[in-house]
Amino acid sequence: MEMYDNENTVQKSFDIDFLTEYLVQAQWAEFIELKKIITELYYVKGNPISILDIGIGNARVPKHLSGIKEIWDMIERYDGTDNAQTCVDISRKVIAELGIEDKVNAFFMRHYSLINGIKNMI
Repeated sequence: MEMYDNENTVQKSFDIDFLTEYLVQAQWAEFIELKKIITELYYVKGNPISILDIGIGNARVPKHLSGIKEIWDMIERYDGTDNAQTCVDISRKVIAELGIEDKVNAFFMRHYSLINGIKNMI
């Protein structure tokens, strides 16, 4: 049984009304740091960057990044993976609703596929 096999678990995992204040604050702190890193890498590289999000969940991060034009223009490609098909389905829906399919993709990847892929890169 996967973590997101149960519809109730999916709803409560991504519904702001069910998240603790601590978790919401942690997510925003993470987002602020990510914006700093994107900006720094963009200026160091001199070109838009690519991002691999392992555990894209409900596409919360690309959703918020795409809402900030200055940051979004610093990103060439945003690929998100998840080992829960439910999360991939939710992410794809969000990506389509936002109209950011030209830059963002979500795909299903089991953990062992990711590990084997990384091993092959080394």
